[in-house]
Amino acid sequence: MIEESSISSKPQRKHESTDSEDRPEGACSKFLRGFILYYLSQMFVNVASLSFYMVMTFTPHQECIPMGSKSSSTSILTATYIIGFSLHLVNFVIATFVEPVLRKEMKKKVAEQGMSSEARRLINTSFILEHAFRVAFILFSFWQLVMINGPGIAYCKEKSKALEEPINWVFLLAMS
Repeated sequence: MIEESSISSKPQRKHESTDSEDRPEGACSKFLRGFILYYLSQMFVNVASLSFYMVMTFTPHQECIPMGSKSSSTSILTATYIIGFSLHLVNFVIATFVEPVLRKEMKKKVAEQGMSSEARRLINTSFILEHAFRVAFILFSFWQLVMINGPGIAYCKEKSKALEEPINWVFLLAMS
């Protein structure tokens, strides 16, 4: 039988803590970890929107000229798709490539220097870029809704049914 004294005489090692466990997690680190989920979901939405706009931009549509009008409603719809495609393409490049680089630089600057003026500048640049595009998308969505409810396009949707499907796509894309 083993004596209790021999077991208790051995020093028991407690779990040694490392420096990373002693340090509290900073707000910047939590922010960057949460950014990964945001980044992946934003990239998915951007790719889906870009794909829809690309298909609708480069697909030929039936020509529709409302009665009493000299301009084509199809050209207005095509211009809407081209503008939407361009906006989403620029947003995709910024959100996929520029914004992560800015955030990485911000993390590096904060780790090296603390919250310096350069780190604040990177944070503000990233914030301004993101929100400028949000405002542009909101304004563009309103413009799309106004365009598809105009008299020429409404005629092509309701009377001739020529542009019914493309107009429904514009509506869905504007609402997203």
